[in-house]
Amino acid sequence: ESKEQKREMERLIADIKSDFRSEISLNDPKVKKLRKLSGDLFQMTNQGQLFEMSKKEKADWNKKVTQLTEETKKLEAEIEEIKANKIFENAFEWRFEFPEVLNDDGDFVGFDVVIGNPPYVYRNADIENVKEYFNANYYNTSGNYDLYKFFIEQSVRISKNNGFNSLITNSSFLLQTSFDKTRKFLLENSTLKNIVPLGGSVFEEATVDSAIYILQKANYNGEKTFVINPLKPIDIATTPAYTVKQDRFLKNEFLVFDYLLNDEEYNIVNKLLSNFPKIETGYDFGVGINTGYIKDELTAETKLDKRYHPMVPGTGVSKYGTIKTEGFIMYDKEFVKSKGKLGRTLPDEKFFTEPKILIVRTRNITLKERIIASIDYDKKYNLNRISNIISKDNNSLEGLLGVLNSKLFNWLYSKRYFDYEIKPIYLRNSPLCNTNDKELNRLVKEIIELRNTDEKANISKQINSIDNRVYQLYELTEEEIEIVEG
Repeated sequence: ESKEQKREMERLIADIKSDFRSEISLNDPKVKKLRKLSGDLFQMTNQGQLFEMSKKEKADWNKKVTQLTEETKKLEAEIEEIKANKIFENAFEWRFEFPEVLNDDGDFVGFDVVIGNPPYVYRNADIENVKEYFNANYYNTSGNYDLYKFFIEQSVRISKNNGFNSLITNSSFLLQTSFDKTRKFLLENSTLKNIVPLGGSVFEEATVDSAIYILQKANYNGEKTFVINPLKPIDIATTPAYTVKQDRFLKNEFLVFDYLLNDEEYNIVNKLLSNFPKIETGYDFGVGINTGYIKDELTAETKLDKRYHPMVPGTGVSKYGTIKTEGFIMYDKEFVKSKGKLGRTLPDEKFFTEPKILIVRTRNITLKERIIASIDYDKKYNLNRISNIISKDNNSLEGLLGVLNSKLFNWLYSKRYFDYEIKPIYLRNSPLCNTNDKELNRLVKEIIELRNTDEKANISKQINSIDNRVYQLYELTEEEIEIVEG
């Protein structure tokens, strides 16, 4: 229509936005918090003092009043912004601004290209009031409400058929089990053109690993996905691409996008996962103690009473080494329960009292050694940055330790389970060979004895022998071993 008509419509939309106000419920968490803060501030500033305050007490009082005043003003401003719908101030009616996305009948057909960088909002932050909306409108609402997974879905939905879509976003959706529905949505609704993992430090304000993907909103027709995996983001243009077939992702457990595996490597992993039972069939898995918001109350420098046990921090485990402790930690379920939301449920105590394998959980994907594990025989209690494995049905811990620390599993966790965390769910689902094998157990026990005597002892000969024995137990051919060690 005419420019004047368009300007009139723009004025009308601006007027609607300026007059638009929202009501906010008295039960809204922000309103309830404001009432409490205002009450606390009123009590402090209007209640008479029976005794004159000391200089220190007066300083503390002034500090508390200032803090409450600032928090109250900040919350009042946030509530007013909600009422005034500040969030809509820069919003626009995109059907009006982009009439090309509509057909002649006014029906939405979609954008030719959608490009974006979704917000890096961690877990369930500030979304309590909109969970119902997400549950009603999005496919993947399992696990944490990471906002970027909803952006991934919506960006595909608003693309036209055969249109293109590219986001730079948190790379967790490529692998983590909680994003299996997101991957299913993409596989069923698009053809993946490119996957470009970028690692960390792409954005100063976001510490997570990032990735770029490009897809076309079209049924998969058998073409291959190009993968560019640069050592640094700046190397994208000079890093050669390789290809993987999208349909193989559909065969993976949890539909994992295992893009680091070429076809030969994929066949080896598929052989391991198909021909051997899962580790969880012979072992139980747990994690260490999460101290929540009561760390100072749970930990001590000395053993205060029988509830306290030697504490293993996240840095207390080395490969085949002795388990290091720092201070003591209380194990008392009733005490933690009495702290309500400040505490975290304690794991079953059997994961501390029984002999156990301890595995470091956080391992950057760029590290050469992905799995770091050792055995604790001394009933030490570890924190939750370490995972615990105990035996069931008399399966050997020493044998499993040799497998986990082997070159084969290091390769497996660099190529298939390439998350920054060595999560229990990955360990549970990893392939299990005969860990009661006598030769394997002899070699591992020899290393443990050497390490207990001298932590710097040369154990390279035993490690090489363990690697070779593990290859045999998993029935790898010479050609497959060359690929793993390549």
